[in-house]
Amino acid sequence: MKNFIYLMIFSSWVLVGCTTKASQTGLSDEPRRIEILFLGHESKHHDSEKLMPMLAMPLFQKGINL
Repeated sequence: MKNFIYLMIFSSWVLVGCTTKASQTGLSDEPRRIEILFLGHESKHHDSEKLMPMLAMPLFQKGINL
């Protein structure tokens, strides 16, 4: 019975959260750029220092920030 009550509370919380409008949450309908975190490492097998500039410019032109 206790689990049922928790399930009902959680379900109502999810439904209320899904029905909030974007204007209430501070989000806009305008398109945004994608942000990607590019993590490197010390290995020279896949040289992150060389790959980052090669990836950054073409992706930036397509609306993706690294």
